[in-house]
Parts: sequence; structure tokens; C-alpha cells
Amino acid sequence: MTGCSNNDQNEQAKSADINTDDVTTLRFSHFMTANDNINTEALEPWAKKIEEDSKGRLKIEIYPSATLSKPGATYDAYAVLILLSFYYSQSACS
Repeated sequence: MTGCSNNDQNEQAKSADINTDDVTTLRFSHFMTANDNINTEALEPWAKKIEEDSKGRLKIEIYPSATLSKPGATYDAYAVLILLSFYYSQSACS
């Protein structure tokens, strides 16, 4: 993913009141097994770091073994997400 920022907006965001009671849960699906090294060595530590860095405001639920969606649907969803991320990052930077 890419992004850009404006320092003035970043300073305003830092000073804004944030309700730390709000938790956003993201669901992450993949087709590897729960015991696969990619899951245990990369995805689980990544999800834990996101939760720690956000001070608990972001939580990532990992769904291995295609339990949330079938591999084809997961691939299609990622393709759309990548395109949308690119589109919005370009429009935000112009």
C-alpha cells in the first residue's frame, strides 16, 4: 500500500481526541493452514504488532484454511482492494 500525508493534517490528527474504547476488528482470510509457517511466523506476529501499535484499537482476526472465504473469492477481494488502494492513494496525493 502507498500513502501520502500533509504535516499540518498529521499534527491536527495527533491533537484530536481519540476514544480509546472503540475497537475496530479486521478479518483476514487466507488459504494456508493454521500451522503453516507463513501463518505462524509472519501473519500472527503482524496481527499482534498491529494490535500493540494501535494500543488495542485495531484487532485483526486471522481465518486460516479458507474458513472465511474460498481461495478464489479471497483472491478477487484482494485484487479489488489493491485497485481501490491505488486509486485512492493517487487521488489523495494530487
